[in-house]
Amino acid sequence: MKSLSQSSLFSSDLAFKVSRLPEKEIVLISSWLLQKSPHTRTAYKRALRDLFFLFPTLTLQSLEVGHLILFIKSKEKQKPTTLKFYRDAISSLLTFCEKSGYISKNPAQILDPIKISDNLASKILTRIELDRMISLEETHRNKILMKLLYYSGLRISEALSLTLDHFKERQDGYQIVVVGKGGKIRSIFIGADLHQEVVAYVDSENLFLQSFLFSRPGVPDRPISAVAAWQIIKQAAHRAKIGRPVSPHWFRHTSATHAIENGAPIHVVQHTLGHSSIATTGKYLDSFPKESNYNYLKQ
Repeated sequence: MKSLSQSSLFSSDLAFKVSRLPEKEIVLISSWLLQKSPHTRTAYKRALRDLFFLFPTLTLQSLEVGHLILFIKSKEKQKPTTLKFYRDAISSLLTFCEKSGYISKNPAQILDPIKISDNLASKILTRIELDRMISLEETHRNKILMKLLYYSGLRISEALSLTLDHFKERQDGYQIVVVGKGGKIRSIFIGADLHQEVVAYVDSENLFLQSFLFSRPGVPDRPISAVAAWQIIKQAAHRAKIGRPVSPHWFRHTSATHAIENGAPIHVVQHTLGHSSIATTGKYLDSFPKESNYNYLKQ
């Protein structure tokens, strides 16, 4: 199991570090990583690499809250969002170990929360900005990518994993069957008009049923990378003269906010986005409030 774990799940530098861990801990880390999406898995491996680099002789059973404090302290020059990522990544692994009965308590639970500013409102596109980005895009594939990100609220990792057989016909349109975080499956409705645009794109590119919808030119069995998708959005925002660092995730924020503004019930938005808690979806209610004290104090 050790060689399989190191070769298939760990990068070479991380494998060198975890090779010092007990066999059971390597199995636990492997099992924990396998439950994550490929994107999350890559990010979490980076957090583990940095932790074991700082404490080369550390094991999961010997890890204490002091190690975590020093680890976060070593990253203090990073942005709060990065600090929170490191804390959450290690806490996720320790929670898994605790639930597995390998450790008695997750030491990360007593760490103070890392506060990050809520700048969600600044990451929401107006409909004019969105339409300009799409209309000025010349590549058919990229137009469809932006439309699907907006109308379906997909995470970029979910969108890039789509193949044609993820689309299922129904009487009132079509639905996309998506495998989200933690392997959770959800279905997202899309209208017939959007599906027809997808079909037209598929026909123009001569894609087949198992092709990735957003594949690399001439390589239908390989999707474009998340970095390539980020560049596509960045360039589209530049052409549209949007002076903000737009990313693919902005389309998800924008989708949720516009839907709520147009009267969508919050539970519908929650299901569309694949949030496990409605509290997570609730943040979009406050991103562009329609009322304030002003409405009641104006003479």
